Amino acid sequence: MKLRFISEALGGQAITLTAAENGVVAGPLTAGNWGGTEVSTAGNIRILTDRTTLQVAPESVRFTVDLSNALFDSTETYSAVTGQTHTNAYDPRQHDLIFLWDMGDDTQWTAPVNILPKWKSKRYAKGPFVSHCYTQPGSYRVKLTVIEPSSGKVAEAPELVVNVSDPDAAYYGADTICVNPVGDNDFTGAPTGARRVNTNTLYTEDALWQNNLMGNKNRWLFKRGGTYDVGVQITNTTRDGVYFGAYGTGARPILRNFNTANQGRIFDVKNQHAAAGTKSDFRVAGIEARGGFDPSSMTVSTALHPDRGRAFMTCGDPLDLVVSDCRISGFMLTTCGFNHGDVDNATQINHHFDDTYITDFGGQYVIITEANIHPKSSFSATGLAIVQNIDASSDDNQLRAPIRSNGAYFTHGRGCDLFHTSEAGQPCWKVEERPTKGTSANQDGHIINIHSSTMEGGYPGPVRINGNMSIYPRSNIQNAIFDGNIFVGNYQSECFISAEGQGLTVRNNLGVKPAAPTTGIANRLLAFVAIRNDNDAIAAGETAPIRVFNNTMLIHSTSQQHLDFVSPFTRDDPTASGLGAYPDVTQDNNLLHMYALDAAYVPFAPVTENVLFAPRCKGRRLNATFTLDTTFASVGDVLDTKPAPGSPALGAALNGLVSHLDISGDLRPAYPSIGAWEGD
Repeated sequence: MKLRFISEALGGQAITLTAAENGVVAGPLTAGNWGGTEVSTAGNIRILTDRTTLQVAPESVRFTVDLSNALFDSTETYSAVTGQTHTNAYDPRQHDLIFLWDMGDDTQWTAPVNILPKWKSKRYAKGPFVSHCYTQPGSYRVKLTVIEPSSGKVAEAPELVVNVSDPDAAYYGADTICVNPVGDNDFTGAPTGARRVNTNTLYTEDALWQNNLMGNKNRWLFKRGGTYDVGVQITNTTRDGVYFGAYGTGARPILRNFNTANQGRIFDVKNQHAAAGTKSDFRVAGIEARGGFDPSSMTVSTALHPDRGRAFMTCGDPLDLVVSDCRISGFMLTTCGFNHGDVDNATQINHHFDDTYITDFGGQYVIITEANIHPKSSFSATGLAIVQNIDASSDDNQLRAPIRSNGAYFTHGRGCDLFHTSEAGQPCWKVEERPTKGTSANQDGHIINIHSSTMEGGYPGPVRINGNMSIYPRSNIQNAIFDGNIFVGNYQSECFISAEGQGLTVRNNLGVKPAAPTTGIANRLLAFVAIRNDNDAIAAGETAPIRVFNNTMLIHSTSQQHLDFVSPFTRDDPTASGLGAYPDVTQDNNLLHMYALDAAYVPFAPVTENVLFAPRCKGRRLNATFTLDTTFASVGDVLDTKPAPGSPALGAALNGLVSHLDISGDLRPAYPSIGAWEGD
């Protein structure tokens, strides 16, 4: 077998690698075997791409895999537990196979902070569906290896070259408008032939905006280092592309909207809902956007005032959207809202946020997308940081999930850094909150792939998948994979993933529950994955596996604080109704790491030798008043998952026979004993 991603580091070393999943073991093989050259044993696979309209930098590219000629053992119509034959709403290949991608891009994200250093690399991704934003024009060589751990089969796709065009060519000459502040006539760095204007403001009603909407596409470039008051509507859905960006050198240009112009929005893509199949191409790159909201000094209700920015962007039209290399702060309501009409279900919609930092947001969802059942629609977040101000004083009972991605057929999250302070019923990421149930099988089973990300805070946990199932006619079968993430709960988190639905694989993740000085609800921890089923009934045959394996649950508390704690990794939520309707639930090879635990839970864990980061939570915030109780906080503590000498978790994680990759992606050597660990 061949693993391109570890062969350079391990080739020739006498280290044994073994992978285990649900009791099935692949290996052991030496590092030299893994790194050697071997002909594919799993038939032919190929990479499929989906692109934006213009295909210019920054360019969002979506990647899937054609497995129709593959020879893997896993097929798409089985359940090992129930023995049932499913429709293609659940595809076991998405869960059973390991997809390893080389995006051919050696750059790093700059926005995320509390993620592992290796996760900041744009080069590597994993999973059955991935997205990538190429920020510079050029040719990129994309590679893919697919491994089946249960059989040892491996396949490599033919290398694919992705060509990304220069926006200067797409927006040539007068299609580009370069903006300088009033009195600044130095246009150094402006593209050849671009129109040149001097202004400090750009509003929809301005003649400057109206007179320069020429042709089928426009690019507005603001000089770096300048500050501009901006609030514009983009209403022509037949346009080939609208682009807002920067030119020159120095700091990002600042675009701000502190008043009522354009209803307090910087960008407003109006709700036209054109004929099915039509969409626009919209890009925002390299800018800083500021509103007037300060969550440390005002609530949402008091911020509803003419001098406060309302939103960075709202979109009502189907479009290919790319937001890349931006910094966004101080918007009181939805920072980026996307709402669509029924006609849009026949139109492909793609939203991609890349290397962007958002903070100081107000009371509603920072990013919210509505359901769309086009089979190629997608939502992607790569290198996205949504980090609330840790001193946010009040949320007016409205501080909701930073991301609520509803119903796109494909969802990809990678290298994300999410944190918010609310403990009032909102997670960091609501995934498939309202997954629309289609009329045919290929409109169900949406593919969700979230990996190499950190999420801090949230109730009932950092992630909620498939919510509101009892209220809406939604699909309850997904293909959701959470692989190699760090989830840090707050003091009220009851789990790390709250699942109301099926078709879920949770593997190689680390979940951390902070210590609290008292017993009670602040210490309530149900499981790593808490399963809810509020559906009135599950139709015959509509079941899919829920598999939770190779995870670590780290509890910063003592046994006395958890006298009533039961340690399953997958458990029904006792507050939900209709429990017991999901028969295909398995958990395997997980580790409970608890300082005062008397015995190890089971022998596997993606713990790490590295000190990770200091979690941002400053203490517990009461649901009713949002008052901060700092007695719950461990100020100055850093997240360190390395078991201390003598910890029973040490013997569980390292039994002397098995080596594996830890949560950081590093190989963990096989230590023969605790003493060997102590000498490390």
